Amino acid sequence: MIERPTKFLLALLIAAILGSFCASAADGESISLAGEWQFSLDEEDVGVDQQWYGKELSETIELPGTTDEAGYGEKTEGSTYGALSRVYKYVGPAWYKKEVIVPADWRDKKLTLFLERVLWESTVWLDGEKIGSYDSLGTPHSYELGVVEPGEHTITVRVDNSMIHMIGEKGHAYGDHMQTIWNGVVGEIKLEARPAVNIGSVKVWPDIDKKLVKVVAGINNETDKRQSVTVDCGVFEVGLDGVRARKKVKFDLEPGEVEKTINLFLGDKMELWDEFDPTLYRAELSLKAGGFFDSYRHSKSVQFGCRKIGHDGTHFVVNGRPTYMRGNLDNVHFPLTGYPAMDVEQWRRIWEISKSYGLNHIRFHSWCPPEAAFEAADKVGIYLQPEIGIWIDKWMLKDFPGLKLFGKDEEVVEYVKRERDRILEAYGNHPSFVMMGIGNELGGGDFDLMAEIMDTARERDPRRLYATSTARQLPESDDYYVSHRTNRGGTRGLRGPSTAWDYDNVLEHMDVPVIAHELGQWPVYPDFDEIDKYTGVLRARNLEGFRESARERGLLELNEEFHEATGALNVLLYKAEIEANMRSEHMAGFHLLGLQDYSGQGEALIGTLDSFYDSKGITTPEKFMRYCDVTVPLLRIEKREWRNDETLAASLQISHFGEEDIAGAVPFWKLVKEDGEVVAEGEFEARDIMVGSLADAGSLSASLEGLTEAQELTITAGLENTDIVNSWKVWVFPAVEVEMPGDVMVAESLNEDVVSHLEDGGRAVVFASNTATEKKVESKFMPVYWSLTWFPGQAGGLGHLIRDEHEALAEFPTDMHTDWQWWDIARGGHVFILNDTPFGFRPIVQPIDDFHRNNKLGAIFETRYGDGKLLVCSWDLPGKAEKSLAAKQLLYSLMQYVGGDEFLPEHELDRDLLGELLMSAQEATLAKLPEGKEKAVLFVDAAGEVDAVEQNVAYDKSKDDVLVGGDGFGYSVAADGMWRDSKGAYWFGEELAVTLDVPEGFIGTLYVHFQDSNMLDRKGEVRFEGRPVSLGEHKDKGKWVAVHVMREDTLDGTITLGAKVTDGPNLMISAIAVVPEG
Repeated sequence: MIERPTKFLLALLIAAILGSFCASAADGESISLAGEWQFSLDEEDVGVDQQWYGKELSETIELPGTTDEAGYGEKTEGSTYGALSRVYKYVGPAWYKKEVIVPADWRDKKLTLFLERVLWESTVWLDGEKIGSYDSLGTPHSYELGVVEPGEHTITVRVDNSMIHMIGEKGHAYGDHMQTIWNGVVGEIKLEARPAVNIGSVKVWPDIDKKLVKVVAGINNETDKRQSVTVDCGVFEVGLDGVRARKKVKFDLEPGEVEKTINLFLGDKMELWDEFDPTLYRAELSLKAGGFFDSYRHSKSVQFGCRKIGHDGTHFVVNGRPTYMRGNLDNVHFPLTGYPAMDVEQWRRIWEISKSYGLNHIRFHSWCPPEAAFEAADKVGIYLQPEIGIWIDKWMLKDFPGLKLFGKDEEVVEYVKRERDRILEAYGNHPSFVMMGIGNELGGGDFDLMAEIMDTARERDPRRLYATSTARQLPESDDYYVSHRTNRGGTRGLRGPSTAWDYDNVLEHMDVPVIAHELGQWPVYPDFDEIDKYTGVLRARNLEGFRESARERGLLELNEEFHEATGALNVLLYKAEIEANMRSEHMAGFHLLGLQDYSGQGEALIGTLDSFYDSKGITTPEKFMRYCDVTVPLLRIEKREWRNDETLAASLQISHFGEEDIAGAVPFWKLVKEDGEVVAEGEFEARDIMVGSLADAGSLSASLEGLTEAQELTITAGLENTDIVNSWKVWVFPAVEVEMPGDVMVAESLNEDVVSHLEDGGRAVVFASNTATEKKVESKFMPVYWSLTWFPGQAGGLGHLIRDEHEALAEFPTDMHTDWQWWDIARGGHVFILNDTPFGFRPIVQPIDDFHRNNKLGAIFETRYGDGKLLVCSWDLPGKAEKSLAAKQLLYSLMQYVGGDEFLPEHELDRDLLGELLMSAQEATLAKLPEGKEKAVLFVDAAGEVDAVEQNVAYDKSKDDVLVGGDGFGYSVAADGMWRDSKGAYWFGEELAVTLDVPEGFIGTLYVHFQDSNMLDRKGEVRFEGRPVSLGEHKDKGKWVAVHVMREDTLDGTITLGAKVTDGPNLMISAIAVVPEG
């Protein structure tokens, strides 16, 4: 008889001997399939019919990788319009085949083929037998192969990167912008083995209120017998030794799957995950089953964080703390590979750069990133909003046959539902995954259906917030709203130099957080040296074309200066728009568009960083974080231009969404000259600043009496004994009398008297604001919006290059780029196209045209004229000087220059060119639009059928004279009445509103003719679709105001122009016209 201890030792010995034969698998038991695969393109799509899954393929390719990287497909030439150019391009099926050896110790195990990322559809065969197909764009393609006998086997994968479901190509899950429509397999490619009793899906549900973690694990019994199962679950804090909580459960499991919930109490050991302290935990599960010998063993590890997100009305709340989302858009920006990074380190670099610029949030515009992006964000502390991955808006339908609004195509709807579930399953445990939407700007879609889709997601996984479409509409069940407007008005945009305003009037009624949609979009002139960085699958041939056009116009030598000047304006405007967002107490955050460029999406070079996330040299993270951080001082000031007999007045606020309250904060301010001399300073009473507050620090004032020179001053404000500081520029001007030097002739055109004066060796200044030349473009302070490729026909450029050291500007404080003192000067009127001037000719003030056009422009320039000297200004500077201190100072500086000894023009321009540029155009300008009304699709003479003269007539649309009325175009007017006098007929009112019905997606120009026929100095404020429009004086013959109508303006089929009188009895409109682009 064997004694009991001996029996026990024998059992242990048998278990040890048999251990090598039993079916056990750890979480990571897998075989990588990376390496060389057989390969063949299937350009005729005959592979399935010809059973290529059972044949040898003729070529080879390295996986992970793509056909672009391997050089398969059509080798391209020339530039792709509005996008980077793929060197090799292929769309269609391609076949991949590999021989694999299943090891002997995988006998009786269940095998899975894992393809981490495929675009778009994959189909798999094992040894010629079809396993199935998969169509996810945002999650891995995983195939159950079942039990596979040890030995050699063949895996064949067919990848089709055609449009599998009709979602269009404007979104970023599928499209040729920064991502390409690539074919291949990227990321991990592997075979995985698991025992027949195993751990399946694991979800971790932290409850920070109860300080416990609920682990929900799917346990699978894929045998045909009942099994006794033990699951051991422990929670560990990543980076630290020791278990934080552990529990073991035992149960019997019939064949099939069961979900087991294990609650682990962490108590005070629970550390929370957020942007400030991204503490991570690891749930480790180990399973044993199979009787005395535990013949089935399996383990799985899941990383998670303990956090809770919600909202308290208009603000997000993370772990009970009010949180402000300082966000950026990610549109798949990988120009070297053409597909998203699949490793954690690349994503970690991007997230750390983002945080260095003060950001804490990323929205993935119409796509979902791979696992590595979530994992990196978990570690760095970034809040992510992936989207299921579609962008279908009404305006797209005419450009993409077969595309339907969301809800009209059942196949697309079902795809979205599947993708929703796959994304939640694949990435749901990541604490960085805090929000989720369906896609971008789903205008015209079925929002009730969208709400149902996201309601289902919320019910299944309430660990995050859910919304339907980014912008367009807000269903009642949405947890937040990302949009450029609410039902009361816009949530983004600028209103000039003043900072004494906010968006609260359009937000205070909201009951969910509102994130301002796609802030910024202010382009920067390209640094053409960037072209050399495109060494991968994409080439910047589009930028090469712009470089060549700059060379042809003699502008290439100014590349560095253009880049610097337009970059400075970009920084100025982003600062202003971000601060306006933060001054709004009820705003929940913003999404930049963007921190980085989109060189492949309409050449929208709107970022602080280039498409590689490298600095463009236009600012630094430290400077950016002064106005984009958890704590930001904010100044409210009515104006930027001050007289030296005024007292500067402003008020200071502190926006604070930091980790904790700031106790005993002492706000301070200083008013400083450029040389560092302090003009005035002060500090406010110490106070506690609470998290989630917009705290009023107090009012500041400073006498400017002692400042006798025109100069730039800087207001700096912050919190004492911290690095929290921000600054704003203002300008002070003395009272100056602009006297025209006696020997200088001042005129509005190059008339005969001016020519004679110049030929006699005289000096002249021409303020050519009323010229008949065709070689002119509208003058703008603001740059074009996003990109001329996507929004063509826009007037304006990208800023101004100013020769600030030129003697003509000696009495005018300016840098080499436009700043807010140029606001009134640069808006309105026109600037000249100077393409016919010599390459070396440099205007004193040179507007920088958008690089899609690359016109050489000039606003202020000088030239010899025989023995004479001529200074030309395209702006009506004398007129602007009547209301703008800066314009008056600039006029004074120019007059001082032309009357002095330094007026020595270097170049002599062609006289015929000058004559063409500077001929008078009073009648031509006024007659131009009516003569061209045959191009209009709508032309209305206001009150044209009114007979009564000099009598108030109630507004009656039937009394308008509709000269042109195209199909799909209509109008309505809100006015106090109609009026006719000897000069014409008008709509009039203290407030006027013109609403036009236009086709959805219409692009063109709206012309509105304002009149001041009885010379009552009428002035007013005009806004078009929420954007300010320059009106200016319009006495006597009136003034045509032209506004560019963008596609974004017309997506709801209407556009509105509103006008409000500021001086005079009312405003008067005599005509409107709508002219399509082109």
